Amino acid sequence: MITERPFVDFYSAHGLTPTRQDVSDLKRHFQRREALHRQLGIPTGLLKNASLVEFGPGSGHNAIFWASCKPARYVLVDATPASLDGTRNQLDKYFPEAKYEIVASDILHFQTEERFDLVVCEGVIPTQKNPGAFLQHIASFASPGGLVVMTCMDAISVLPEILRRYAAAQVTEGIMEFDKKLKMLVEFFKPDLSSLAGMSRRHEDWVIDQILHPWSGPLLSMPEAIAALEADYEVHGSSPRFVNDWRWYKDLHGAGFAFNQSGAESYFGNAHNFVDYRYATGSRDAGENAKLVEVCDAIYSKQFASERGIEPYLPAALIQDLERVIECLEGGHSETLAALKDFVNCTANGRFNELSKFRKLWGRGQQYLSFIRNAETALVHAASEVESALNPSGE
Repeated sequence: MITERPFVDFYSAHGLTPTRQDVSDLKRHFQRREALHRQLGIPTGLLKNASLVEFGPGSGHNAIFWASCKPARYVLVDATPASLDGTRNQLDKYFPEAKYEIVASDILHFQTEERFDLVVCEGVIPTQKNPGAFLQHIASFASPGGLVVMTCMDAISVLPEILRRYAAAQVTEGIMEFDKKLKMLVEFFKPDLSSLAGMSRRHEDWVIDQILHPWSGPLLSMPEAIAALEADYEVHGSSPRFVNDWRWYKDLHGAGFAFNQSGAESYFGNAHNFVDYRYATGSRDAGENAKLVEVCDAIYSKQFASERGIEPYLPAALIQDLERVIECLEGGHSETLAALKDFVNCTANGRFNELSKFRKLWGRGQQYLSFIRNAETALVHAASEVESALNPSGE
């Protein structure tokens, strides 16, 4: 089923929100979120009495952490009834005294003159029909000097998921019933999901969201997110934290800070580390990683076209593309290469139930970026006011 509105129509048609998390250990859940926000450069204490808008809160399990930070104003925007109900239930259960407002609206149709200290949008922007424009829309609600937190996905970091979607299509060929397909795939991917450290989502939710949920558009990599917001926003933090900037702060003045340039350069030097979350090596030549980006983008595009019924992604073509990926990663960790070769072999013989080493291969999935909305005009105005006060004669 090709949806008209990404996420919303699929979720609404099935009456579900497959983003539930295990928060039975609430302390552990909060510690994870705290660690994430520290990587993004957002000390939790600074959110007290701040204004916050969250787009696409999903099941509301992350919303309870935001509520625990005690913002003065908390607005949540979503168009999926199940998401709105789930979010309201979570907030009322854990923080009945919290001040929040739920707005039932398609995110792209949401409008307000209000601007917020923090804008949050997790797990929503990649695979929208125009992810860059979507990001620009949600970021526009940040006040000058305010923060934007969003998630990216690129074809390197989700390469194992792309391959799992390919395998899923083969093992469920001819099965049309949603529930039957779901049950079969939960069992098929059980070894994969059981091997993933820190897994907090229900297996059936993961299958629905990552395998059965149809893609509507392209992914959005970190460099693409930076480019979409280049004019008015600058990178503040990332998770994983890999952005390096050795410049002396006293040299950073004038037209711009060039934090975005540092962010993009750090990405291309480290893109190879997004294939396998288990291992990380030092940065390497950006040109070599650009080749890796190119072939992984091609794999996503071909799988996308296949799922849309535009052109089949034949096994021989996939094998050829994966051999290029392996070539790009030559010299990397042996287990990563063995996992990819395992998938090549099972693709060649058509027996995906024999996957073994590949089962433990997971990319870094979605990455988080935080941006600060530039306040250059306000800074210049404030500096001018101070200078005028100190020198009223203008001399």
